[in-house]
Amino acid sequence: MNQSPGHASSLFNSQPEDRNQPLVLALEAAGLEAIAAVGGKNASLGELLRELGTEGVRVPGGFATTAYAYGAFLDANRLRQPLGRLLAGLDGNDLAALQAAGLAARALVLAARLPKDLEQAILRAYRSLGQASAGGGQASGVAVAVRSSATAEDLPEASFVGEQETFLNVAGEAEVLAACRRCYASLFTDRAISYRILHGFDHLEVALSIGVQRMVRSDLGAAGVMFSIDTETGFRDAVLLTAAYGLGETVVQGSVNPDEYLIFKPTLEQGFAPILSRRLGSKAIRMVYAPGAVASTHPTGAGPGPEPLAAPAPGQAVPSQNVQSQTDQSQTDQSQTDQSQTDQSQTVPSQIFQSQTVPSQIFQSQNDPCEQLGLSHTCTLAVDPADRARFAITDDEVLQLARWACRIEAHYSARRGKATPMDIEWAKDGLTGELFILQARPETVESRRSAQVLRSWHLEPHQAPVITRGRAIGASICTGRARIIQDPSAIASFQQGDLLVTDRTDPDWEPILKLASGVITNQGGRTCHAAIIAREMGITAIVGTGDGTAVIADGEAITASCCEGDEGLVYRG
Repeated sequence: MNQSPGHASSLFNSQPEDRNQPLVLALEAAGLEAIAAVGGKNASLGELLRELGTEGVRVPGGFATTAYAYGAFLDANRLRQPLGRLLAGLDGNDLAALQAAGLAARALVLAARLPKDLEQAILRAYRSLGQASAGGGQASGVAVAVRSSATAEDLPEASFVGEQETFLNVAGEAEVLAACRRCYASLFTDRAISYRILHGFDHLEVALSIGVQRMVRSDLGAAGVMFSIDTETGFRDAVLLTAAYGLGETVVQGSVNPDEYLIFKPTLEQGFAPILSRRLGSKAIRMVYAPGAVASTHPTGAGPGPEPLAAPAPGQAVPSQNVQSQTDQSQTDQSQTDQSQTDQSQTVPSQIFQSQTVPSQIFQSQNDPCEQLGLSHTCTLAVDPADRARFAITDDEVLQLARWACRIEAHYSARRGKATPMDIEWAKDGLTGELFILQARPETVESRRSAQVLRSWHLEPHQAPVITRGRAIGASICTGRARIIQDPSAIASFQQGDLLVTDRTDPDWEPILKLASGVITNQGGRTCHAAIIAREMGITAIVGTGDGTAVIADGEAITASCCEGDEGLVYRG
């Protein structure tokens, strides 16, 4: 049943004329045995499609570029040596040097061109995906998610969660190619470089595969994250599931407080409906396709999609910053870098490295240089109060997702020969009502905790007032100086041992989180980025306070306590 990725038979495959290596593979042609070829994320998607699709677990189809293709891209543009010089000997705690090196590395990659054979292979695969979505007819512009999958990603030892970029609702050949180049550049974001340093990965030994996957219309439905383990206690007989309206980025990023469920696995597998607890989240916003950016075909092949969303009322829609739509057509049309461009790319422009001045035609801003100028493909809307007051999905859907989580965990455990709790992203299509699994990776914290070591925290009696409260992540305590930061670019004001207080975190915050003794956020649930990274880094976290940045004074001494139950408390002093 398993196919070697080098010999997989698929209309998506493209063999270079002088190499016996594929540039592109259909996802179902690359399972867990192909991690070295397509990275952990894409290998996992392929495994789910190939092995569990017949059991009813739905995964959107797609294709992946290979690690060989990434190497060919580096070699065609002569990037290995200049990138190696930029990244050699970097100290992850030297934040100024990290930012400068990351900026220059991304500039080199974004200025490079995709080799002609790789560009053609991607376009053939994308066209085939569009034809499949149209039921064999001619379809152009099928909406896809373009996702980065590093060869060291989604491993049991290190999650690399969110370290590289994902671009949602990308439609059209030129835009897919542009998103692929931005994925390659995102291998050198400050956070990705910092994470590799922290975990001892060689920067040039980690390759990047790009996954291109049909979009699920969860912007009209719901999405979320589930773990086949209780992430706070390590209890393995429970599924923890979170849900919110719209695209799942809001749950992952922690920009919403989602609904939360706990399901008991043993009786679930016996056919019962054991939802142990439900917690209604505020779900104040949802991420949707931007007005005018709705694709013409439905991702599951159901034919034409809906009309573009009506424009929101003034002030309601906020352009999302994670996806851009305008592409540099001249860069797309030019298939390969000529010799003079290649030679220039070997030298880091001094004005970029020294002053961090970013060429406006390439980058949007100094804070986010991987994004090109253009219109957003997604926007964020307020959720109607009546919808906030009810759960985003039904109990039957909760139980179906939990059953899938159990089946996925059983499959991965059998493959690895030991119990393997899973971290899973899911989505509900708002047009068809179908549920989908978008990603599955081994859980990397509680599953590796020693059963022979018991650590507990206790707060001595005190009279300190409670400043705010939120969801406790873990059961630890930390004290220190509160540092309120609204944007990760203010990293210079943060010192080792400070407590980060902010609205929410995403992977751009990880260099700061490495220095922090704890993190307190206004938004987010137990499966958001801040919670996951805090567990992995072993720091205290309280998420979803709602008002932390308003009621905590910058610079004041505070104590964050997660040892008093599910509720985390922030004390003055």
